[in-house]
Formats: sequence, C-alpha cells, structure tokens
Amino acid sequence: RVGIVGRTGSGKSTLLRAIAGLLNPAAGRVYIDHDPIDTMSEAELRASLCVIPQTPHLFGGTIRFNLDPVQKRSDEELWGAIRQVHAEAFVGRTAAGLETPISGTSLSAGERQLLCLARAMLQRASVILLDEATAALDDDALLAVDAALSACAATATVILVAHQTTAVRRSDRVVVMEHGLVVQDGSPSELLQDAGGAYASFVRQDARRLE
Repeated sequence: RVGIVGRTGSGKSTLLRAIAGLLNPAAGRVYIDHDPIDTMSEAELRASLCVIPQTPHLFGGTIRFNLDPVQKRSDEELWGAIRQVHAEAFVGRTAAGLETPISGTSLSAGERQLLCLARAMLQRASVILLDEATAALDDDALLAVDAALSACAATATVILVAHQTTAVRRSDRVVVMEHGLVVQDGSPSELLQDAGGAYASFVRQDARRLE
C-alpha cells in the first residue's frame, strides 16, 4: 500500500495520471511488473491497471453485471471477491444477492467503493489507483474501505492519493508532495520521526481539524 499525500495543487493527481499512462513524463519511465508502460498496448495497460475515482463509476444493471460485465466469472469467484473486500453484508442483505439491481441511490458511497474494489480483484489488476477515493466517506465506510484495501494489497500494489493523512496512516509507504516535487518518502512511522518534516506537519494539521 502506497499513499500519496499533499495539499491541493501539490501534484498528486498529476503523478497519478502519469502512473496511469495519461501523461508522458518529461524524464524517466513508469514500470508495472518490470515492464515500462510506454511499451505496452492500450489493452495491456488497461488490464494491468484499475483506476477508482472519488465518485466511483457503476453500470446500470445488477451487482453481478457490475462485478463481471463480460460474464467470465463463476458465482464462486464473484462471492470470493465480495468476501475479500468485506462487502458480503450489503450484497447479501436482499434475497436477490448478485442479481440485486443497482440504481443511483441504492448504494452508499462506501458500498460503491467496495464494489469497485471487488471488480478490481476480479480483474486481477497489478496496480489499483485511487484518486481521493476516501474523501467523501464517513468513519464507518472509511474503516470498511481501509480493510478492503488491505485485502487488495495482498495481490496488487494499491496507490491511494489523499489530501488527509488519516487516509494513508496504514500504508506501507507514503510519498509526500509539495509544489510538484516529492519532498518525503518512507513509512508513516519513519516520516513521523522527522518532527519538522512536511508529513508530521500535515498530521498535526489534520489532528487539529478533527478536534
């Protein structure tokens, strides 16, 4: 799990777009599983990446269709992904289960994020990118998504962009950005040891905001 933090305009989303192949870096290369993405076909890159924005996209139709739009997975595989991201409670709350229709208001923001994470698991993406995906979640939903991210990190690299440090405190690695530059890079505990550093300053600011 990798967190990318920084205030508005620090370059977080620009870095994410470069990782996703939407921007060409002026120098250096982006690699996925040791392969430079500029040598991949668009189909190969899209199969390797899953991008989840702050407002996740769900298709019209059922939960099954949203998890497996090309209908290649068995029920066992679908429920396996659902359980991995801890989404079984809301998927199973109606008798229809996987056949439950999805409308614009039938799922909470957190539930929509969990379905997108389950879809990423089924896609077997090497990298899951989340752009401020936890920003609009309440505390309960944030805990559920955080547990799901830990499950996803067992088989993929999870990169979460956030403007609040609370969203990345369980990351293995945190990249701190300011004015388009990486100013710190390390584990949360390592970065906190630098009391005068940007990450420690962000943590203190976030703590005051929550008081």
